[in-house]
Order: sequence, then C-alpha cells, then structure tokens
Amino acid sequence: MRTLFHQQGVAYAAVPGTVLCTAQLYHALKQEKFLNHTWEDMDTLRKMQGNSTFFIGEPASSFEGYFNNFCLTIGSSITNWASDKRDKKVKVSKDNKPLMKFKGMTSTLAANRISPLSDRRLISADLVESWIQKSNKTQDDTETDKTQSSATSEKKTRQPLIHKLAATVQTEIPDLEFDYFAIHNSCRELLLRLQTEEEKVTGPGFTKKYMSHGEHNLAFVAGFVLSTAAGKKGIIDTSVSSTQLLEIAAETVNQWLSEGKGKTISGAGNEQPDLQLQ
Repeated sequence: MRTLFHQQGVAYAAVPGTVLCTAQLYHALKQEKFLNHTWEDMDTLRKMQGNSTFFIGEPASSFEGYFNNFCLTIGSSITNWASDKRDKKVKVSKDNKPLMKFKGMTSTLAANRISPLSDRRLISADLVESWIQKSNKTQDDTETDKTQSSATSEKKTRQPLIHKLAATVQTEIPDLEFDYFAIHNSCRELLLRLQTEEEKVTGPGFTKKYMSHGEHNLAFVAGFVLSTAAGKKGIIDTSVSSTQLLEIAAETVNQWLSEGKGKTISGAGNEQPDLQLQ
C-alpha cells in the first residue's frame, strides 16, 4: 500500500510542473532573504528528491540564474519572453525537463514479488542483496547525510540478510509516506493565490493569456516573477518594476506560510512503527 501511494503520488505531482517551478520560486525568495517563514514540507521534499530534480546543475544564486534555470527546466527559450513575443503564448518542450524520482526501491521490488499475481519463483539471497544495493544507490543520489548514510551501510553489512532487508525497508518509510498529492495541491493553491495578486498589477487574465494549456501551465505564474526579477520585462508592461512582482510574491508566500500552509505534511505527526528485528 505504501509503495502504491508513493508511485501514484509522484506521478500526480510530476506531470504539470507545478511543484517543480514553485520549488524554484521558493528557492529564489529564500536565497534572497525575502522570507520570514520556512516551508518545511518543501524543504523535506528537496532533501528527499535532491537538487537534480529541481535544478539544471547547481542551484542558482542570482536573479539571472533563477530565470535561466526556470527556462531550462521547462524547456523554454529565453527568446520566448522577448517583447516581440508578447502576443504569443510561451512555448515549452519536455525534452530537458528534470524527472521526479521514485523512492523506496527495495520496498517497491519486494512488494512486486510478494503480490498475488507476481513472479512466484523463490526469492534468493542474491536477489534480496540486489534490492538493497539499488536502494543504497538511490539514497546516494539525494541530499542525505553522507556520514550517517555511510555509517548505516557499514552497520548493515554486519547484519544477517533478513535484518538488513528489514532495516532498509524501515529507512524507506519516510520517503514512501511523504504525501506528494498534498505537496502538489499546496503548490497549486499558492500559485493560484499568487496569480490573483500578480494580476492586480499586470491586469486581469494576463497570466492565462500566455499559458499554452490553461491551468496545466500554472507554473508560468512563478516564471513571470523570475523573468521580471531578471530584468526580462518585455513580456510585461514597462511600468512594472523589475522587483515589483518579486515583492508581491514574497508577501504572498510569507502570508501563506504564516497561515501554517507550509507544514501540512510534516506537521501531521504520523509516527512510524519500529520494524527492526531484535
């Protein structure tokens, strides 16, 4: 059940790009010290998924970098945002879009083998070892504590195989039970609120005008903030200052976080059972 919840949740959150671009906007506001509150759920997601899910290369640290990364991850050319394109919708490509990672490899592989309609051949020790190794490799690709991960791996090598399997499944539970449905819905709620605030400056229906598929590209709400902050104002009336939408975004995100919206998942307080064998 955990693995199914995770797989469906990741697929649900990954496709529209809403989580991806909201994470980039949050990173920019946090990096530039515009925020008075921490988005605990997003910080947890970034640690689980690693920077490669949200950024091309290292996370940016300048307004130009934030916008360039946004364009790269959605597959849009910066020329799409030029003034002579303002009457056309922004075009995107999925070719270079970062992929959200499926976690809990050992749990997933084990679940596939013990389901009623699965391969009924005996599960060998070598097969179980391969499951554990795949899980360890996945953890190494994220921002987990390397020292702690190394110590955990060393401890596992001294355990009987069944104990190593149980310990690996135990470590995967937080990844599998993270609510990707909730984080997507939270990002969508935030972007819709930000869109309303943006349009008080840009005019009614502005963001919708440039979206290729309506709400499916709600991520452009974040993109407009990053583009104007980088000085790419051609797509917006020149009366809008380069920092105006950024300040609106900061105020909107701060208000949203102050309402406790940033810890709806981490604040749920779901304690996990201890599955370690004695």
